[in-house]
Amino acid sequence: MMVKGRFDRYEGTLDLEDDPAIELKIEAASLDTNNKKRDAHLRSADFFDAENHSQVRFVSESAMLSGEHLRSRGRLYAAGQTMPLDLEATVQRVDGELQVDSTAYVDYYALGMSHGR
Repeated sequence: MMVKGRFDRYEGTLDLEDDPAIELKIEAASLDTNNKKRDAHLRSADFFDAENHSQVRFVSESAMLSGEHLRSRGRLYAAGQTMPLDLEATVQRVDGELQVDSTAYVDYYALGMSHGR
């Protein structure tokens, strides 16, 4: 089953001349799937364990920008686990800031989130 949602509190850096070029920090407790009961369960120890692992992070190992297209390979850290993750994104300058748009599909079993299995 695929659940769509978003994280409302995050911060990140993108500097292709730095190492890591991309670092994204997300507050796990800011998860919002538009269903309060499901959100509480996803924040619990069954999934993100937000009480003990307050952040979800992505740290790039490589990043390449071609026009507005960004490709990155790195590591995702969530719920005390880590896994490799490849991302593709579009990058645009909006009102003097960078707007990065990307969607990631992650197998939560690979992060040790095994509720219901």
